[in-house]
Amino acid sequence: MGKVDENKKHKREALLNTAYELFTTKGTNATAISDIVRQAGVAKGTFYLYFKDKYDIRNKLASHKTSDLFYDAYQAVRQNQIEGFSAQLHFMIDHILDALQEAHSAQKGAAGYLRLGFLDWNANPYIKVLENFMEQNPRILVDVLFQQFSELKKNFIEGRTDMIFTVSYDVEDLPHTEYHVEALEKIPLIAYMNRKNHLAASTRIRVEDLRPESMLMLDPNSCRGYSKYINGLFSSHHVSPLVYQYANSGREHLGNILLNRGILLASRNFLADTYPEEVAAVEVSDAVLYLTATWKKEKAMETTW
Repeated sequence: MGKVDENKKHKREALLNTAYELFTTKGTNATAISDIVRQAGVAKGTFYLYFKDKYDIRNKLASHKTSDLFYDAYQAVRQNQIEGFSAQLHFMIDHILDALQEAHSAQKGAAGYLRLGFLDWNANPYIKVLENFMEQNPRILVDVLFQQFSELKKNFIEGRTDMIFTVSYDVEDLPHTEYHVEALEKIPLIAYMNRKNHLAASTRIRVEDLRPESMLMLDPNSCRGYSKYINGLFSSHHVSPLVYQYANSGREHLGNILLNRGILLASRNFLADTYPEEVAAVEVSDAVLYLTATWKKEKAMETTW
């Protein structure tokens, strides 16, 4: 690395370190860009060579600082043998928030920001935990998004959240060199169908049972992870699915299910348990899904600095 590059790296790191110190002592709202550059000893124009605004530097700082923290929380779940997604998630969030509070008190180590993303159907039990923490620790900012699969993943990839909790097939296509994808709890794959379908009376079905059935699939362009998982599942059982129609989301297929035009494979709760009584939900016994925690690896984060 040449002298010019070393100088650029030094200035960027000075801005990040100074922003962290000011954000965790004064708060984001009370910190101006002029405060950051003055304390870092760089020109204001230099700031804009690396960051769009103070929220951009906050986001990069948060992503970089929280990778180890997330990994430690996941390892703690494993070491304490916590079972069940609800218990695991509670434990991880408590572990992360405790670490943030300790780091804030000591003014070192971890970021003073935590941005979590949840599927909108599994977030409710944890809202109160987060609200209580934010009331007790107003200078540690916790941003939470409750969204559907596609929105949740998009915001995560674009850096608006640091960690997301979602179904394994939603992150199936993320490169493992850049992201940690850790399984928390095994959950069933569900075949959603009209109750008039002959399989609807079954307690469980196999992938082989779907060979003659019309399938409702998600668009591989907008749901790559899902498509990769479902196509791999059929392929591993030597079944070529008979696709009736593609859609951008599972909810768009609800009308087709009500009209008995096909079967949709998805995780449990994809309709948030509000689907009409005409819809049957049958477990696929020879398929495996997991609820996962996903975050960006530290090495990949460093390349964005």
